[in-house]
Formats: sequence, C-alpha cells, structure tokens
Amino acid sequence: MSLCGDIKGTTIMEILSLCTGITNLSLTPDKIEFDNVEATLLPLLDSLPLKVLSLRVGVVLTRSSVTNSTVFAGLTHFETDDIDAVHRIQTSYFPRLTHLVLNAIPCSSAYWMRMAVERVLRHPPLQVLVFRVRSHRQFAKSLVKLDINDPRIVLAPPIVCGWDDLGRACMLFWDIIDETAQLSQPNHGNHRCFTLTNQTNGVMDYMHKDRVPEHDLDYQQPIRARVVGGSHGSGEYIYIQDDRDDGVIEEVPQPSLSGL
Repeated sequence: MSLCGDIKGTTIMEILSLCTGITNLSLTPDKIEFDNVEATLLPLLDSLPLKVLSLRVGVVLTRSSVTNSTVFAGLTHFETDDIDAVHRIQTSYFPRLTHLVLNAIPCSSAYWMRMAVERVLRHPPLQVLVFRVRSHRQFAKSLVKLDINDPRIVLAPPIVCGWDDLGRACMLFWDIIDETAQLSQPNHGNHRCFTLTNQTNGVMDYMHKDRVPEHDLDYQQPIRARVVGGSHGSGEYIYIQDDRDDGVIEEVPQPSLSGL
C-alpha cells in the first residue's frame, strides 16, 4: 500500500487502523502532521505484519524509537528519511533486514562516513544498501575517495515516484533495486545506479502506456535552490543542475513531474 502525496496524518491513521493485513507499506505524505510519531504512528505500525516499509515521515531513528517499537524487527526492506541514519541506525535491531535505503548527505568527516557505511555493510543479512542522491556524480566520487567499492551499494534518484496504479511505483522501486544490484558488473563507472526515468518507465510498462525518454546515467536531477540577491532578486527560487564535467552549475527550467 502506498500512502503518498496530499494526504492528512489523520487519514493515514484511519486507513492503517482498518487495513490490518498490510505487509508492504510506503508512507510519503507531502506534509508531516504527526505530533508525536513514537506515541501515535509507531504503535499502529507495530500492529501490522509489515515486511517492507518506506517510512518518510520524519522519524528519527533513536535507540528509544527503535527499541520501543516491534515493527523494525520484522522488516526485510526498510527506507527512512532520517538524514543522519547512516551514522545513527543500529542494525542489530533489524535482524531480518536485507534491503536498506538511506538519504545520502555530505559528511564533514570522511573517516566517520567510511566507518558508518562499513558498519552498516557488516550487517550479516544485508544484501543491498541504497543511497538516494541529489548529486550523483559528487557522491560517486566520494565513494571512490573513501575507497568504498561494495557491489551491494546502489545509487538511486532522490525523488520518490508516487504516480502509479495503487502504489505500484513505490513497490516497483524495490524490484529495480534488485535488478541493479544483481548486475554482474557496475553499470556506471565503478558503481551501480539507476535514474528516475528507469523507474517511471517500469510503471509505464505496467500500465501499458508510452515510455518517456530515459535519462543518461550521468543525468543529475535538478534541485530547487534559493537565490539571494543578483538579477533574480532576493528570495526567489530557481532550479539548478550540475550536469557538466567542468563543474559549472547551470540554471534549468523547473522539472516537469506530469505523470509522476
């Protein structure tokens, strides 16, 4: 089940309280409306027989939030938007975890970043570690500098693809992860990755619709940036894209998410 986009927290709670047999769940609302996730949402998730969970509602994976909840112990696939999860997550509380998706963020210390990634990769059942990255090229270079070259690592786009038929895109995400991780050789430089259009076209195939042009693996997802001063005027937002080898960041049109 996929509960994404413009959906209220109360509606999410009502749906989950009624659909008690859910094993595969993606929670990615546009707004986070849970006052106390540990006291409201997590106990409700504990009551479900979940195996696969994308939890993008601002849950911070503290020791107490994980140990006081039973849902994490049964998960095989888990995604979190906790921005510091790679350093914070205690994999021992996820004994069945085979697939983990994290947001990739810059780290001030290369040493601690390497230690954190290697610690996660040492989790015995782990088969795939996915990083959602905004700056694909920059993060790939960081992996090289840190001498992290593990075939279980997959780089994925930062945007959650929520348009589909009954949440199919969110579930297809895991299928594409497996396909990418199982490649006999890296498909981009020395790492494995896929773009947003790879996932989009998977949905298009499922829906028997025309495919969209696929991005090259070097494609860098446009990101929203605030401009202070300059010709644009203070406080204006534009979209920028680092898609060139010379390091020049260019302004680009707002990306179209029609059909996503």
